[in-house]
Amino acid sequence: MLFITRRVGQSLMLGDDIEIVVEEVRGRTVKLSVRHPSSVQVLRRELWEKIRAENIEAVASMELLDQPDDHGAR
Repeated sequence: MLFITRRVGQSLMLGDDIEIVVEEVRGRTVKLSVRHPSSVQVLRRELWEKIRAENIEAVASMELLDQPDDHGAR
């Protein structure tokens, strides 16, 4: 893991086309802006985890539906 110290107005680059800028710091809250190509999806981690869990659940449900029944039919 990489730890980087930044101040308001400073940024860091991820590759050539994603920039994360520190916009504001208030107490324990940091406001960031993310400049990125429209082809890159940016999500808060908690939302990403929720979507991932829902996708895993959907795949598991599809796998259950695809299993043969007691008579060999699907």
